[in-house]
Amino acid sequence: AGRPVSISTSTQGQPQRALISFDLSSIAGIFMYGFLLSLLLPVFLASLVADKEERVLLMMQLSGLRMSVYWLVTYVFDLFLYLLVCLAVYITSYLFSMRLFTQSPWTLLLVVMLVWGHALIAMCCLLATLFSRARTASVVGYLIVIVAVGVSNLLNSSVFLGMTPPLWYMIVPPLAFYRVWFVLEDACIDLDCLQVDALYNVRRREEGEDNGLI
Repeated sequence: AGRPVSISTSTQGQPQRALISFDLSSIAGIFMYGFLLSLLLPVFLASLVADKEERVLLMMQLSGLRMSVYWLVTYVFDLFLYLLVCLAVYITSYLFSMRLFTQSPWTLLLVVMLVWGHALIAMCCLLATLFSRARTASVVGYLIVIVAVGVSNLLNSSVFLGMTPPLWYMIVPPLAFYRVWFVLEDACIDLDCLQVDALYNVRRREEGEDNGLI
């Protein structure tokens, strides 16, 4: 009789290509955060127009209030409210592990939010000169936010994708802010969030893709 023969078998999976990885929450963040950080625009605008409509500003001037003091107090109060919104957005997003807020440096987000906050308040002060009724100003303010967010994201994801927008686009404060936020979120979609070097206009190129702030 011959020796007993044993046969052992095993299975091995076929080589597979890695699936494309992306962050779904960052896609939603492109639209969501633009609205959240801009919703104070109609509030600030309506408040300024209401002071004119109800003659509150006139009465304060007759009482000896200097306009420089009025604008300073208005700016500080509006900035305080805006920073509260930013803080709430940051904490909530961090707790829900939104990639942009967990992997991007907080200094980068702070600079972007502060610059937009200053531009937002200044824009409201300018727009307030065009209205005489607070209700009209509020409606127009909401329309500006909705249209600007929609148009900006449409252009950023199609016409200006992978290229630098023209100058006229970048000098409009809402469009410029939504462009910056789009670039930040777009980098996080590819699981490669921008770092602080983006503040110095250092463009990170990978496979021919431009991830700079513009």
